[in-house]
Amino acid sequence: MKASGNSWANGYGIAGRDGELLFFPVGFGQAYRTGYFIPENQWTHIAATYDGIDAKVYVNVSLYGTQTIESPIPTNNFPLGVGGDPGWAPFNFFGALDEVRVWSKALTQAEIQANMNCEIQTT
Repeated sequence: MKASGNSWANGYGIAGRDGELLFFPVGFGQAYRTGYFIPENQWTHIAATYDGIDAKVYVNVSLYGTQTIESPIPTNNFPLGVGGDPGWAPFNFFGALDEVRVWSKALTQAEIQANMNCEIQTT
């Protein structure tokens, strides 16, 4: 999630609510439902991309949702939050996160496939 501390209207994120994976590419008011319900006690790879026109959500490399965005994703200087929203408990993630990555471009489905099982190398 990336938004100010008091509003999602100027941010974006991926979240789960009532078990369903949601994508907020241009603020909380425009939540896109993926139709994917996150299974408990099972590893799931989730990726979201935005290429300037379409927002896409992939689960285990399969495309689960595409939404054409009519306005640009907002940019801001607020910190990137991973794992929850301290201001609103329903979006807090209960589970484990591993190998979280943020890219400076929209990856293709093939690039997501190629990178999803690669460890991040540390020096």
